[in-house]
Amino acid sequence: GPAHAPVPALWGAGVTSLLRGAGAALSAIATFYMVGQFGGVLAMMLGLPGIAAFLGALAAAFWVGRFVWSRGDSLDGGLARSVITWAFTVGAVGFIGGFFGPIIFTPESNQGPLLGIFITGPLGFAVGGIGGAVRWFVKGREQVRPGWTGGQGR
Repeated sequence: GPAHAPVPALWGAGVTSLLRGAGAALSAIATFYMVGQFGGVLAMMLGLPGIAAFLGALAAAFWVGRFVWSRGDSLDGGLARSVITWAFTVGAVGFIGGFFGPIIFTPESNQGPLLGIFITGPLGFAVGGIGGAVRWFVKGREQVRPGWTGGQGR
C-alpha cells in the first residue's frame, strides 16, 4: 500500500505546504523558548554552562519542528502521533499568543509572559491533544479509495 494516506485537498498544494510550515515553525519556536527557559534554570542549578541550555533548546526545537512538518500530510501515523502533532501545534500557538500578546498590548505589566508559560501554552497543548485524538478517530474511519490522490496529483 501507499506510504501515506492522501489527505483530501481543500486548498491548493501551496496553501497546504504553507500551513504545514507555519505549524512546524510555531511549534519549533515555542519549544525553543520553553526548553530554553526551563533548561536554563536546570543548567544553572546543575552548574552547567548556559550554552548547554541553548544547545538543548535548539535540538528540541529542531526535532519538534521536523516532527510536525513530517506529520502534516499524513493520516496513517496512528493515534499517538496525531495527538502529539496537534498538541505541539496548538500548544505552540497558545504559548506564543500568551507570551507575546501581553508584551505587545500591555508592556507595563511585568507578569504578562507568564500567561503563555502557565496558562495558554499548557491549555493549548491539552486542547490540541484532545483535538488530535478526535481528528484521528474521525479521519481514521474514512476509507480512501484506491488510486485516489485527493486532488494533489500524487
